[in-house]
Amino acid sequence: MLRKDRLSVLLRGLLGLLFVVSGLSKVSNLAAFHRELVLYAFLPAWSLPVLAVAIPAVEYFLGACLVLGMWLRRVVPILAGLLVVFSGALAYRMAASATGSCGCFGGMGN
Repeated sequence: MLRKDRLSVLLRGLLGLLFVVSGLSKVSNLAAFHRELVLYAFLPAWSLPVLAVAIPAVEYFLGACLVLGMWLRRVVPILAGLLVVFSGALAYRMAASATGSCGCFGGMGN
């Protein structure tokens, strides 16, 4: 395996592991993650219970796919889109002078 390929696999694995850990940390305390979502005031209340379960599940699944090298042509653009959405939401929350954790790693960030 070429050096470039090894680096690519290593970085892909680390990023995938980051998403896996993020998803698992949220699942370990869904109530705390739900409370974090409430602080993102632009989200409709009816969507919060669904998002509190869906976001960690999607993060875990896509992160695992990235680690395992599965469906990369589909997984990579989806993860890139998620990062853009998450970054926008965090920027919105910071602009609103919100305090506290971003909720990125569920209860681990507290």
